[in-house]
Order: sequence, then C-alpha cells, then structure tokens
Amino acid sequence: MISFERLSRVISLSLHGSYLGKRLCSTLLVAQFVMALSSAHLLLPIGAAMADMQTIRTEENGVVHHRLESCDYERGIAIAHYTHRHDEPQYQFELTDMCFQRETGRLWASEPAENFTLVQQDPSISWYEDLASEIGRSGSKGKFSAGGYAPISGKPDIRTSYVDLFFDPTQPDVTRPTEFHQHTADDVGLMGYLFEKQALPEEAAGKTYRIALTGFDWGLSDPASRNARYDRNKSDLVLNSDSLVFEQDGTVMDAGELLDPDGGNVNGKVTSGQLRLALHPDGTISGEGQFEIENPRLAGFEPGEWVSASWKIDKLVGHLAGEGATGFRLKGFASGETRYHDGYVGKIIGTLNVRGTDLAFEEEFLVGGQ
Repeated sequence: MISFERLSRVISLSLHGSYLGKRLCSTLLVAQFVMALSSAHLLLPIGAAMADMQTIRTEENGVVHHRLESCDYERGIAIAHYTHRHDEPQYQFELTDMCFQRETGRLWASEPAENFTLVQQDPSISWYEDLASEIGRSGSKGKFSAGGYAPISGKPDIRTSYVDLFFDPTQPDVTRPTEFHQHTADDVGLMGYLFEKQALPEEAAGKTYRIALTGFDWGLSDPASRNARYDRNKSDLVLNSDSLVFEQDGTVMDAGELLDPDGGNVNGKVTSGQLRLALHPDGTISGEGQFEIENPRLAGFEPGEWVSASWKIDKLVGHLAGEGATGFRLKGFASGETRYHDGYVGKIIGTLNVRGTDLAFEEEFLVGGQ
C-alpha cells in the first residue's frame, strides 16, 4: 500500500473566550493553497420559516443528534461540547446539524448564533463577534469563524468541497452555570464543517479517496485524573489511508489498510481493527468501527504512561460533498478504555473527525498545480 503523504499544511486555530477555547487548539488539515472567500453565494431572503427554524432533538443508542429539516444556505454538522465544572458529568457531547448564512453571519444549530457581526476577514477565513452583548468573562465576547471555499488556481469553477466552522458563545458569568439553548453548563463550543453542494453516490463511483481519521480522548481531562498524571493524550487515535473506495454494499477497511509502514498512528501502534462506512442514496455517510492500539515503547515505562487502548467508534455521520464528489467529512463519537502501566484503566470519551479527498483530484489540482 502506498504510504500516506502529508499533502497539506497545518493551521492551528484556538477557540477564544471560554475554558474550552483556552484548553483546545484544534489542528486543521487544509489543502496546500490559500482559501479565498467566495462571492458567488446567492443571498436568499429569510422567510418566516427560516427565521423560526429550530433543530429537532433525536436520540439513538444514547447519541443525541439535533436535526434540521431544511437549509437554504451552507449546511454542515458539528459536535457541541458542553463543559460542566460544577456538576456531573464533566463533559457532554451532542451532534447538531448546522445551516449558515455567511453574508449575515447567522447560524442555525442546536446552539444558534444571531446578531453576530463580521469583524475580520482574510483570504482563508471570516471571523464574527457578538458586539451587542455585554463583555463576558476575561473581557471576551462570543465568537465564531468560518473557513472560505478556495477556487483552484486557474480553475475558477473548481473549489474546495468543505470548510471548518468553530463557534464559542461565551457566557457572561463565570461564577455559576449558564443556561444555553440545550443545557445548563459552564461552557459550550461547536466544532464542525460546512459545505455548499452535497454530492450523490454515483458521482463517487470509481474514485479512490485519501482519508484521515483522528480521535481525541476527553476521558481523563477531569482535575482528579490530571493530578494523577496519567498521560492520556498520547493514546489518541490517528489513522491514514490513500485507498478508500466506496462499495455499494458498504465499505469495510481493516486495520492493515489504514496503516503506513511506521504503524499508522502518531503516538501508538495499531494492532487490529476495522472501519465500516456506508454511503447512502442521498449522499449522507454513516460509520462505525473499533481499533486496538499499543504504546510502541518497549521498556522504561513510567507509572502514568499508557500501555494499550481499545477504541470503539460508536457513531459517525457526514456528507459526500463538492462538485463531482471531490471530498467528504464525518463527525462522531467513540468509547472504550485505556490501560496504564500502574494497572489503572481509564474510560475513553472520544470525539472523531474524518476528512476525505478524491485522490485523483488532489494529485491533479492540489499537488500538480504547485
């Protein structure tokens, strides 16, 4: 199998104004060209239905997904991350559909954004702030950012298939939990993606996709575990492949297909597992799977170092997107456990992100044009 090549550069964006924002710097893989905001959006009037549009809460196997029945603008999915420091549970995750009207900065989701103003813009991203509300804690206001769809150099009709969106509402009172739209919590942040055009399965026929799957474990992020000095971060899940092909009866990729010669995981060795993806008639994608990983270190463990981890991918949902099905994105959750050298077993509370790019498209436009 061909090794996964890093054909993208890394940009780090920090969520501002919340405990989550100060804690997490989300690493985004983006193509090797500068993204530019599109001026080709059709500005549609907001009717009464859109003005009052709310998500519908659904729950399946313990996973909450807030759905939107329709969207006339950019669509997408995000993980809503609620932080509870005063009450249990410490962390709470839900999926939400999104609908974004870029021109007005309005976001429909389980935690919506209204009255936000475009405050900064460059070729790759737009920043919005809540200028109407009182200044929140640390002197910071609610903020969100949305990436821009980049036209390929010399090909104005060909653009990137999806972009990232981050939303941090920033509540004004740090001394007590805040009542958000879905929960009372200390913080909430939305981390997701947007796309303009949803592709259909027939557009993906015969294509091979480069895939990057990352799983971040929040399970030992509580103060008690930090005091115990367990090295949780190095057992995160990182898988790469350049050989994904969507099959009619469901795509199944064994661990060997998701490994490079060095083991496939940045910090751990993947020993077994399977990823299962299903591409549905409307262009949506679902998935699940499981993987076993081990610490590649052979000797000299410290008591708080991890030894092995079992990741169970409970839910993945996403979209095939772009003109000609040039890419796809999925978001989801995982569970499992991590075993440490001193015998401690920690519970995995994982969030997942999957990015896919048509390999031929990537090689022709993202690499060949450089």
